[in-house]
Amino acid sequence: MVSFLSVQREKFLIEDLEIIRLTHGVLKTNSYIVKPAEESTAVVIDPGEDPREIIETLDRENIELNLIVLTHGHFDHACSSGQLSRKYGVNIAMSSEDLFLLDLGREAISRLGIAWKGCEFWADIDLSKEGNLSISGELSLEVLRTPGHTPGSVVLLDRSGTIAFTGDTLFRGFVGRTDFPGGNEEMLKKSLKMIKDRIVEDAILYPGHGPETRLRDEMNWLKEWLEE
Repeated sequence: MVSFLSVQREKFLIEDLEIIRLTHGVLKTNSYIVKPAEESTAVVIDPGEDPREIIETLDRENIELNLIVLTHGHFDHACSSGQLSRKYGVNIAMSSEDLFLLDLGREAISRLGIAWKGCEFWADIDLSKEGNLSISGELSLEVLRTPGHTPGSVVLLDRSGTIAFTGDTLFRGFVGRTDFPGGNEEMLKKSLKMIKDRIVEDAILYPGHGPETRLRDEMNWLKEWLEE
């Protein structure tokens, strides 16, 4: 079995949102627990392949889980979703276009020796069309379809339009890979052009791996890459 590296926990208070970032798993995936600062109801974005750190954090912080949202269906972001859904009785929101990645995820965690009670996810709420997810009275997320890294990749934008959870579509200094099954570079370029046009440059981007950034700080290299 693969031994897990230590978990990095960080907490941010941005405007009226409290964001807890857990960086964990074999690929150091970022999971986000997001809630209004004055409420206890939260959404978990990309819980990762192992639910234990999510469960421990929810319990310690006395947070009530309301919804699980997946930016895409790769194992390091999605595999623990089924276990969390059953434990807390909550829905999973993801694009049905990424459900084909479930079997590939099971193969990956088996090959890597990291299968902690398996890999399960499904789409109670289908994000294959853009719209809004209502989490609580003070928290909603706009779903932006961003195919490219996977067919069903999405970016999640808070109601103020200044906080975006970008999954593996856009990181600090680079873009998501497209050499995995279902990846498409031309679609990724279209998605990133849409992000550049629809998200304000001052927005904070919280990616699926690595540190946060602001869109304005990525614009120069991103424009060059889009023109290649």
